Amino acid sequence: MLFILITFNLLSFSQTKSYKKIIFTYKCKPNMIFKGNLAYVDTTLLKLEYPKIKYQLTKSPEDSLKKVGMFSVKNLSPEDLSKLKGFIFHTYTEKTYKYNLKRTASYDNGSLCQDEECQKIYKLLSGTTTNGSDFYPNRIKYKEEKKQFKRTNLNVTDYDYKDNIIEWVEGFENIGRYIYKGEYNYYTNIVEFNPKLDKHVTPMPLFANCEYGVEKLYTIYTTTELVSVKYK
Repeated sequence: MLFILITFNLLSFSQTKSYKKIIFTYKCKPNMIFKGNLAYVDTTLLKLEYPKIKYQLTKSPEDSLKKVGMFSVKNLSPEDLSKLKGFIFHTYTEKTYKYNLKRTASYDNGSLCQDEECQKIYKLLSGTTTNGSDFYPNRIKYKEEKKQFKRTNLNVTDYDYKDNIIEWVEGFENIGRYIYKGEYNYYTNIVEFNPKLDKHVTPMPLFANCEYGVEKLYTIYTTTELVSVKYK
């Protein structure tokens, strides 16, 4: 069987169904910036997760219009330092999905803290190096009754997404938001969609009222971005 590899261009791709598989990769990173020993973090995140850290309000080194909290990692307590190290390790992720159109199923695999940026920050915080870790592979089955069936070698879970609704942001085409229930709080997450993407190009459960794929996901903790798509 002849497979035609099509490199997807987000700006110019004209979508067809001549392909049988979609292979796509998302990278996730924490909403933190490290410059030397200094960390720049959203103040809401600091108040939620690190209330004891004393910080100075300043401009973000990547966005002069945004105010963030700045602190030195050298001044952190052992407790906060350990918590921050664990957060960094688990939020620098890369995950690749292979969606099979005929089987309506995705297969994924990925890694934790294996890129150069994460390993550099981890060494700053801990004084030791890390090789990162791998995710357990998943199989995600999309059923006709609009359920996502996810299986790992650890558990089996059904996600019913027929009531999973995105609220579109007025005045911003293809941008929506939804409420996420965390362990202790509710958060508003922002999703940037791309109408040129198949809806199964996503790092999260499907939305009942959206037929587009996900280009970016913004939460109070992390930013997840689509970095590659290939059609076979």
